[in-house]
Amino acid sequence: MSTSKGSGKLRPLGYYGIRAIQRLANWWNKGVKLPFKLDNEAIQAFQNLVEAMSMSPVLALSVVEFRFSIHTDASTSQIGAVFFLKNENGEHCPVAYRPRQLNPEECNYPATENECFALV
Repeated sequence: MSTSKGSGKLRPLGYYGIRAIQRLANWWNKGVKLPFKLDNEAIQAFQNLVEAMSMSPVLALSVVEFRFSIHTDASTSQIGAVFFLKNENGEHCPVAYRPRQLNPEECNYPATENECFALV
């Protein structure tokens, strides 16, 4: 089951939703020699994950009256940034995520440059 945007009602995943789960699992298991079995428990777990990630606490709407901050992180192969909004309660709520895979040339940058590069 997944939720329709804005309705909060559950609807069945259907054929294409299940195929998407299988493609995701095949990508995840790439190179791993484990048999993949899609049973009702796995489908329910995926549906719960989709539902949890589509609820309101995951991403907040941006409001220009509040303060914003950007938190970055870098590794040798990836960079990422999270755009936060500090709401009226003083809590930092994520507004947007920006992960990115580095190309081979960018992997040679020092860590501090990759942190700055994540801002761009």
